[in-house]
Amino acid sequence: MGACTSSPRSKAIKGGANFIGRPSTAKVIHVDGRMQELKVPVAAKNITFLKEPHQMGACTSSPRSKAIKGGANFIGRPSTAKVIHVDGRMQELKVPVAAKNITSQNPDHFLCSSESMSINTWVPHVPDEEKLQLGQIYFLLPLSQFHNKPITLKDLCVLAVKASSAIGHDS
Repeated sequence: MGACTSSPRSKAIKGGANFIGRPSTAKVIHVDGRMQELKVPVAAKNITFLKEPHQMGACTSSPRSKAIKGGANFIGRPSTAKVIHVDGRMQELKVPVAAKNITSQNPDHFLCSSESMSINTWVPHVPDEEKLQLGQIYFLLPLSQFHNKPITLKDLCVLAVKASSAIGHDS
């Protein structure tokens, strides 16, 4: 299942929480390795949920969030594709557009899906002709930063915080 962050001090994302199997607690694993167990309901401003350990997630939770199939929650309009820019701003797309529509406006950058990112692997690029899926989160990343190296846990944490912040400011 997944992991989450739920405090301003917790920026890490790695295995732990299981909201379906144990609905009475949630585990937060901080960047420094500390584990914090929280009793549900968690009054967190932002929770980043991961589908699998060590993999970037795609949703947040709040009292205003709407449940979707599989137990995940999206804040705001689940019918938009969200593109998180490297500067932290978020672009919401109400209709599916080809990835090249975004990358052509941002030279030397590429799009990747938050759900396809794993620690110590190369970041997969969304193909130019692929349409961005509504309800998904994408990152617009500089080629120079992620072209010649696999993504690290630190990189994923930084991206998760940017996404959480951008989504939190929008809601």
